[in-house]
Amino acid sequence: MGPTTSKRGAPLGALPTSTYRTQETRLQPGDLLLVYTDGITEAADPDDEEFGIQRLADFAQRHGAAPLEQLRREIEAALDEFMRGVRYVDDRTMMLLRRSGGVR
Repeated sequence: MGPTTSKRGAPLGALPTSTYRTQETRLQPGDLLLVYTDGITEAADPDDEEFGIQRLADFAQRHGAAPLEQLRREIEAALDEFMRGVRYVDDRTMMLLRRSGGVR
């Protein structure tokens, strides 16, 4: 399964009157799920360019077969390298999951 990104919307749980649509997908063995906060994608370099969703998706596509802890460290290192010393101004949270085993 190739990388999938969703469109931006209201932050999950931040606005009590927000409505959300649901979507279902099936992860195949080996598929990676990366859930992250905007502190990852909106991290900016000295030129105020954001790391961005596409850069994160491309990185996950290239390095997604790595063990999850290694992948987390590599994403953090890529962010630090991209930012070239700029301080983070937002929280950075990510959750990495990989489907293992066969279909049940």
